[in-house]
Amino acid sequence: MTRSSHGFGHGLLATFAMTGLLLALLPPQAALAVTCINAGLGVDSLGTDQQYGVRIGRNLIVNPSGTVCSVVRSAYIVRNWDNFVEVGYYEDGPDWPPDPCTNVTTPHILVYAIVDRFIKCKAGTSGLTAGQEYSFRVDNPDHDFDFVHYWDDDTTPSISLGFYATDHKSGFPQVVSERATTADSLRGEFHEVNSLGGGGSWNWFGDALSFSNGNVGNWNICSWGPSHLDVRLNC
Repeated sequence: MTRSSHGFGHGLLATFAMTGLLLALLPPQAALAVTCINAGLGVDSLGTDQQYGVRIGRNLIVNPSGTVCSVVRSAYIVRNWDNFVEVGYYEDGPDWPPDPCTNVTTPHILVYAIVDRFIKCKAGTSGLTAGQEYSFRVDNPDHDFDFVHYWDDDTTPSISLGFYATDHKSGFPQVVSERATTADSLRGEFHEVNSLGGGGSWNWFGDALSFSNGNVGNWNICSWGPSHLDVRLNC
């Protein structure tokens, strides 16, 4: 399918290929018993780059636990792949090099930013439970250079995880479901997804498009639209 220069087609594989980008994951080493690949599905908003936040009112169910490579379910505000902010959950498998924040192999909150290709991330974040549903938000309501990350408080992201100073104020919102081996689950459920417009109101993505990237096997986007993404093996 057609991929925009701002879309998820520039996400997982392209990002992994560029030094210091998405999670700054190192390439799999030859000694690893498992071949870790890059694969993912996502929904991207292409209507405007003047969005100041993205939130997931009801995030995916954390799935699975015990991955051998890495699993990410997250939301982005992307200016370009040298500059973005991200929040969600990350599970770092034992056969995959650790992320630069912390070497944790169980699901945990991901609080992350790339600023001019330099990594900013929060170590020691809370662990998450497989099978539970969570929500996240990252936004810049003041339209300055500081993005604030939030996570679950009932079903509304309101517990602040802190902020990062960046060199951008707005960007394209995305939600993505990623995994780095075909043996791991790609299942992701994002519901009540909104972006923060210039006027301070939360809105559906608008011109939402579906993108795929990498080897997604038999996983399907069972439903997608301006406010949700649902990826499953069997629709």
